[in-house]
Amino acid sequence: YTIGYSSTDVTYGDKWTTDISMRYQATAGLALSAGVQNLFDVYPDKRPEDNNFNGIFVYPLTNSPFGFNGGYYYVEAKYTY
Repeated sequence: YTIGYSSTDVTYGDKWTTDISMRYQATAGLALSAGVQNLFDVYPDKRPEDNNFNGIFVYPLTNSPFGFNGGYYYVEAKYTY
């Protein structure tokens, strides 16, 4: 029995991601922050054509340390009293 893939072993290349965050202490109790994770929108290598479930799962689902959704942007307001 074969599963139809040429190989279940896949090697992916190296990737670098850049994260930036900043925080501003507006008052004694209010802090504002904003940031970006994966600033340059880096994606993992795509899975081989015969191992991506007919194009449904193009990126690896479990073995990418930075996910497969690209950049993530956020803002935060924190108030302590």
